[in-house]
This record gives sequence, C-alpha cells and structure tokens, in this order.
Amino acid sequence: MENKKIKFTNTDISNNNQEIINIFKLSPDLNCICTPEGKFIKVNQACEKILGYSEDEILKLGWKNLVHPDDAKNTNKEVEKQLKGENVANFVNRFKCKNKKYKTLEWQASKVINGLVYATARDITSRKESNLALIESESKYKGLFQNMLNGFAYHKIITDKNNNPIDYIFLETNIAFENITGLKREVIINKKVTKIIPGISKQEPNLIEIYGKVALTRKEKKLEIYFKPLNKWFS
Repeated sequence: MENKKIKFTNTDISNNNQEIINIFKLSPDLNCICTPEGKFIKVNQACEKILGYSEDEILKLGWKNLVHPDDAKNTNKEVEKQLKGENVANFVNRFKCKNKKYKTLEWQASKVINGLVYATARDITSRKESNLALIESESKYKGLFQNMLNGFAYHKIITDKNNNPIDYIFLETNIAFENITGLKREVIINKKVTKIIPGISKQEPNLIEIYGKVALTRKEKKLEIYFKPLNKWFS
C-alpha cells in the first residue's frame, strides 16, 4: 500500500513538471533561463518568433549581445539587483532582432537562483510606438493650437442638479486668447470663471448659459457681443 502511494506521488511530480515545461515552451511571451554573465541556457519558441533567430543562434549570441547599447547600463544595474537577491519587475529594454531592428521588451525576472535567472518578457514594441506616435501628434496639435491667430479657450461646464449651466472651468487657452482678453493662462487654468470674472453670471448675454448650451447640445453657436467686464467686443 505504501509503495503504491509513493509511486502515485512520483507520477504527480512528473505530470507537474511536464505542465511547467509546456507553459515555458508554449507561452506567447519570451521565456528564458540565463546566467547573470550573459549566457542563455534555455529559450522558448516565442524567443525565436519575436527576435527572428533560431534557438541555436540565440544560445550562441547570449543576451548581452542583443541588448541595445543605450540600454546596457540600466540592464546591468538590474542584473546587479538580482545578484543581491532582488526580483525584477516591469523593466523595459530593447533587444536586437535578426533583421537588425529592435524590439522593446518588458521583463519580469527572478533573483539569481543557483547561478541562474528565470525570466519572461512581453513584446511591447507596438504599444511603445503607439505611445510615441500619440506624443508626437499631441505635440503637433499643441504647436498648432498655440500659434492660432484666433483666441481659443477650452472649458469644462459645471451644472446644477437640474443640469443647468452655472459655471465653467478654464482647462486650456492659447497665446492669442491671452493677448486678446488679457487673462493670463497661469492665473486662470483650472479656475472657475466666476472667480476670475466676478459678476459674469449677471452679464447679458450670459456666456455661461451660451457656452453651457453649446457643450450640452454639441451644437455650435456664432455670436458677436460686447463683454463689459473686459470692455471688449468679441465674435
């Protein structure tokens, strides 16, 4: 009876090991076992797919030959942490692919165990490129926004419990708006207009009501008014 129990336990261990091997091999993320010195001991199929090298090529190259030169210093710092018994979480660097391009990888890795590091990395190249494209787009938009000849202000409408506009907050303005109105960006941003221009809600026409209606209905409105608090005509 005891022998059967031992045999069953050994089978369990064998099955668990096979499951771990399958997870390692079949994961869509890059999985590897390597040394702190730079040698790959084992890599999975995703390594080959993501980087474009064969398994033999990756093992011969080692990870230090794949890290982008600009990322080498920070990568070595992470390895030093691992040697001190720390795990690595969400560390990002770039690895050179066979086609000479670089992939941006986000790493999770163990501390050094018996001279080895167990690591997994997710390919975040597309996400990184999308973020950079967004930043570039925002930069172009801000440049266009700030160089407009017309004054422009972006507001957040505040309503009462009945959804009636009662105030608005300045979220962004351009240089032309400052020059035309005399209201400085650093003074008004994130401030309520009723604090910046006291009595504005009693002016005719009521700009809070007009802007609020535009925001709530999403229908534009053109108007030409004399705004007494600033002693200016606007259109």
